[in-house]
Amino acid sequence: MWRRCRRLAMKMSCFTPPGEPSSVRHGFSTQCTPVHYGTRSRSSSLGATSSAAAARAISTAKGPHVQDSEEDEDEEEEEEEQEDSYGKQFEIGPSLLQDAPPAMELEEVSFQFLEEITDGFSEERRLGEGAFGVVYKGVTKNGGVVAVKKLKYPDVDPEYMQFKNEFDHLKKLRHPNIVQILGYCYETQKKPFIMDDRTKVTTEEIYAALCLEYLDNGSLQKHLSDKFCELDWHTRFKIIKGTCEGLKYIHDKLEEPIYHLDIKPANILLDKDMVPKIADFGLSRIIGKEQICKAKDRYGTPGYQPPEHIETGEISRKFDIFSLGIVIIKIVSGPEGYAIYLDGMSTDEFNKDEFINQVRKDWRNRLQATYRDDFSIEAYCHQVEACTQIAVNCVEKDKQKRPDILKITEMLNEIEIDVGQNSSAYPEQGKLFTMHDLVHDLAISLFDNQILDQSKQGNNSGSSCQYALLTDCSKALEVCLTPRARLIRLSFLDNSRSKLSDAAFTASSMRVADISESSVQTLPDYSTGKWKQLRYLNAPGIPDRMVPESITTLTKLIYLNLQGSAIIALPESIGEMECLTHLDLSACERLQQLPDSFRNLEKLVHLNFSNCYHVKGVPDVLKGLTNLQYLNLSQCSLGAFNCRLRGLQDVIGNLTRLRYLNVSNSLHDIPVDGINSILRSICTFSNLQHLVLSANFNIFCIPETVGKLTKLHTLDLRFCSNLRRLPASISEIDSLKFLDVTDCDMLDKSKLPRFSKCSVFLPHFFVHAGDGKPSSNLVELKDENPPKLEISGLENVKSVEEAQMIKLVEKTTTRELQLEWTKDAKRSAEDIDVLREFVPASTLEVFTLHGYNSVSFPTWVIRIAINLPLIRTIELNDLPWCRTLPPLGQLQNLLSLFIIQMGSIRKIDEDLCGGARAFPKLHWLGIERMENLEEWNTTYSHSEDGSGVLVFPKKMEMYIVDCPKLKLRPRPPAGFSDWVIKGSDNVLSSWGEEEHCQVTELFVRNSKVPLHQWRVLYHLPALSILRILECRDLTCSSLDILRGHPTLKILTVEDSESIAGLLDGLETLTSLEKLEIISCTGAKALPEGITQLTNLLCLKIKKCPELVQWCKSEENSMKLAHIKKIKLVNDGECDEELESDEERDEELESDEESDEELETDDESVEELESDEENHQEELESDEKNEE
Repeated sequence: MWRRCRRLAMKMSCFTPPGEPSSVRHGFSTQCTPVHYGTRSRSSSLGATSSAAAARAISTAKGPHVQDSEEDEDEEEEEEEQEDSYGKQFEIGPSLLQDAPPAMELEEVSFQFLEEITDGFSEERRLGEGAFGVVYKGVTKNGGVVAVKKLKYPDVDPEYMQFKNEFDHLKKLRHPNIVQILGYCYETQKKPFIMDDRTKVTTEEIYAALCLEYLDNGSLQKHLSDKFCELDWHTRFKIIKGTCEGLKYIHDKLEEPIYHLDIKPANILLDKDMVPKIADFGLSRIIGKEQICKAKDRYGTPGYQPPEHIETGEISRKFDIFSLGIVIIKIVSGPEGYAIYLDGMSTDEFNKDEFINQVRKDWRNRLQATYRDDFSIEAYCHQVEACTQIAVNCVEKDKQKRPDILKITEMLNEIEIDVGQNSSAYPEQGKLFTMHDLVHDLAISLFDNQILDQSKQGNNSGSSCQYALLTDCSKALEVCLTPRARLIRLSFLDNSRSKLSDAAFTASSMRVADISESSVQTLPDYSTGKWKQLRYLNAPGIPDRMVPESITTLTKLIYLNLQGSAIIALPESIGEMECLTHLDLSACERLQQLPDSFRNLEKLVHLNFSNCYHVKGVPDVLKGLTNLQYLNLSQCSLGAFNCRLRGLQDVIGNLTRLRYLNVSNSLHDIPVDGINSILRSICTFSNLQHLVLSANFNIFCIPETVGKLTKLHTLDLRFCSNLRRLPASISEIDSLKFLDVTDCDMLDKSKLPRFSKCSVFLPHFFVHAGDGKPSSNLVELKDENPPKLEISGLENVKSVEEAQMIKLVEKTTTRELQLEWTKDAKRSAEDIDVLREFVPASTLEVFTLHGYNSVSFPTWVIRIAINLPLIRTIELNDLPWCRTLPPLGQLQNLLSLFIIQMGSIRKIDEDLCGGARAFPKLHWLGIERMENLEEWNTTYSHSEDGSGVLVFPKKMEMYIVDCPKLKLRPRPPAGFSDWVIKGSDNVLSSWGEEEHCQVTELFVRNSKVPLHQWRVLYHLPALSILRILECRDLTCSSLDILRGHPTLKILTVEDSESIAGLLDGLETLTSLEKLEIISCTGAKALPEGITQLTNLLCLKIKKCPELVQWCKSEENSMKLAHIKKIKLVNDGECDEELESDEERDEELESDEESDEELETDDESVEELESDEENHQEELESDEKNEE
């Protein structure tokens, strides 16, 4: 029987002696019997139809063929018939082609042809060497280039099997990221061979090779070495993504998935465009339906093998995922970074987050040296971080924690799309024309000479003008209009004149006057009779304190808008304006008293008193206004002394025609019985459609009769902090569309009445698990697109598919979004998986994340500067396990940032900034209740000098509250002006010799360290306002700490002990203008140096009994004679007020007005305390909101 000889690496003719079993392996135990001498060849070749020149060259090549004699053919047939199953197992020939796809056309490629194109497989053409083959570069006569992979030892079974395996798999694969096979050669040549005993035998030497597409840039391994590590990030990302796409194809796109089992840089080849292609499928296997198997031998390359394979021989999809993770780590971090990773993985203390952050920092430094566009830098840095995170997840020891290739490619697609959309960060802005503009122009063309618009050239006169837009109100109308003009509407635009000329309103036919766009200071005299036909007067923001009495002569006036004006009173005869139906006095903050005749405006339908803080007598004038349909009393009478809206409960029942009622933040002065009476009366208003009760802390419940408001569509209960329940009858109001219970802290939202439509509670939506149902009610939000959306109870979301279904990214109308999980509640799905699907629309402006429980953020949060470029406000609250912060500094429109209760954050570093020019528009920054936060590194990496200091915008306010361990290193940020430090003593005391900070206002609260340890005061040379509240120890062993503040103008000390040391240093504050000492019982006297404070204008002492008595004594009053205004207040009563003459008092009033932006409303607070002692505890409990 002819067999394969195992002695030599070639095929030879051997004879088995009679009687020997056919299963005996021949070699040293049998004699190789000599046969006739001769030569013959057999070739089986494969050529793939290809558009490439190399493929065409191979498919047209005609190699030499040796014509076999009939005798040889007979021998061959005999050999094939006698060959046992072992030989058939490794037979390579036409049987292989049976599995080839029908579309493949196979061509013969002779070994001689391959020798020709590779120069006889010369060393010069050698490209590389694998486990079982050597690769050569082949160049055909017409210039085509191919890669020829020649089998090293065709007769050695393992190598032969790998060779066959690679062919089996490659012939089935067609993908841009998989190396393509172009041809195949398998030939044997008979050659004579002389044995040791001089016996001649015939041997068959085997030649096997694969022809593959040639890839110009070689393997990825070459480009990741120290010598070739200059790949830019764009190219690296393309290699990562392409490799993942190729792996996705063989894992999930084939009927029978293929596991490569040897993914490594040497097996990833790059074409001329650096497109990656996975090569070397010699070890790859088709596992079948079981997806997991055990192998006796070990597959892959050391360093790329997953731990489960090393330990047990297990093979699964996660084998390739682990190898892929190692490859990506090498791509993103280079040889040095990979070495660091390996060293770290060998220890138990390795911090993967720190590794990811370090990779990101390294790339940021490199990108900053290349790009000037911060937006692109940030986009690429997000890609770096995302890819590194993917890699770290891929190499998890627990294979169950490794993502599958579908998830990996999905994440890569997301970050690729984001960068692509922002590759041109700031395109040139073009002018957009809308249909409204076109219609406007058409209307003007139709009206022709009936419109006079002085703001446009060529339109300075109108023959029959009825509508005029003028730019100069000092001229008479006759100058602008022709005698034929019959003016109906007159408006002024951008006028810089301080006085509105009476001659500007001489058209007796005028019905509408609009001066809202002008800057006039006073209203004209209406007594001339020229205004008698006026129906509409829009004059907001008038600086004059008085409304001309003559305005009451406009007896036909229907609409009057004085919004935001400085008026302090209305004309006594305003009640004579009998036709007035619309009156807007909102934001007239100085308006104090309403005239008695106001109640005669019986035709009023619309009345707006919102933000009229000091107005008195509102309930009295409402008695006769029974035709009102719109009434806005929000924040009305907040500053009125002994007034507010007391008595409202007695008159509101008469306003039965109301459709809109707003009493937001206006009912605090009314007792609970009065509140309940008001609510019962409101529940009888059958026409009421919109009711606002927000920010009233003395509302505890809503009457059951609210169900009778059958036309109500909006009920606003926001910030009713003591509201405990809502009646079941509220769900019976079919017309109700919006019910807002935001920040109703005492209200159990999980027990809210259930409505048939989820939109009722919008913007608030509570997720219910749905007992016995496979999903929660979250899907109800699918078709909603509200401007504001607050989703709480997210722990009840049962699957990520639910989050996907609401398509949050498509809700472009939503400008404000709050996502909230209940603290310590059991989760049905991981928080990060749910949040990953809650990608908001790019139009979002306000974002709040509350109760999030995962350690890290999903990709879209890390890339928030790209995904949400319009964000103005961000709050991260109660995130106990998050260890890092997103790069929020790159949000170019961010105004407010609050980071609250993130207990796992120990250090804030440059990642918060995200690079240079961070926080360009930030107005407010709050870092609160971060009990474990130890350090804030205020520097960031910079490509020019290595580091930079965080610089905030001027006029920014920073709040550091209850961060007891926090230290600022190496120094505080620069630029901001106002600083609040509460319960954070390290911030006060842990200063070195750093540069000064240009803070102008400092508020310190709840400090336990003595005043002389407040080292922060040594570094605030520009400080002008210092407020100290609830600080136990204000002893001062050295006055140097106060001498460094010659610019300090306002000093307030409240509810603090041991104040004597501070008072002793007052004489060094030579620029001090205002001094307030409140509730400091330890203060007994002012220092003798008080007489040296010649700039002191105001002294206020409140609830300091001994100090008040000291000031009232005749002897000490002489020491205070130079102070213009002194207020001594004790126990809520004004004991004594000392003022200078009227002129000096007016000067002081002017000074106080100039400081209005810097001071709190102290007068209002005093009045509240003197008038409502019974509500003092409630006010103090709401102290946080007042701050």
